[in-house]
Amino acid sequence: MSRERNQLPKKRAEGLVEAVMADEIVLYDERAGTAHALNGPASAVWQGLSAGLTRQDLAVELQAKFGGSGDAALTLALNDLSRQGLLEVDDGPLLSSVSRRQLLRGLVAAGVVAPVVASIATVHAGGAAVSIQTCTTPGCTGNCIANKPCCSCAVTAEGPNACVQISCLAAQSCNASSECPSGQICVQTSCCNGLDGRRPSLSVFGFCRPACTVNTVCSL
Repeated sequence: MSRERNQLPKKRAEGLVEAVMADEIVLYDERAGTAHALNGPASAVWQGLSAGLTRQDLAVELQAKFGGSGDAALTLALNDLSRQGLLEVDDGPLLSSVSRRQLLRGLVAAGVVAPVVASIATVHAGGAAVSIQTCTTPGCTGNCIANKPCCSCAVTAEGPNACVQISCLAAQSCNASSECPSGQICVQTSCCNGLDGRRPSLSVFGFCRPACTVNTVCSL
């Protein structure tokens, strides 16, 4: 049975361990053995699910706190939480990958931090499964991995954010990490906008960038 349009889904009740860290939340899924890091906006949605708010109320709260479209941010967060099996849902399909990218583009274009559910997993890159470092808040400074100033957090085409080597040199455009050379990930970033004049066109998601790991050697 579909829920009322303005009613929020419920958090999954079993098998989740929750830890609050400053304005972020880390969830450990005991069933799947997977950890999920929720950034500020995604954490606000997670907390709002048990606060007795309607969908409209929570969207208004998100917009007031983080700016941009509160409804778009809420839709993205609920989609990603559901996709990771963290919600009790029964109301049909999730967002298509195209719809998700469109919502992400809108929030990024508005300069708003998008809600992110970063899961510790692997991302397919150029024909090889690359173990990557996930992160919560995209940015242009090297804060993904300790002592790795060349590694920055970026939005990936597949969902979880990842630490990649950001430079403003020419890079291959892409819509998925499977289109990238081995060891690289398809990411969207505005770090180089205005420096080299290259921006993803409306037909592509972003550019291929080398994945960062704890073994990455910075050449800066």
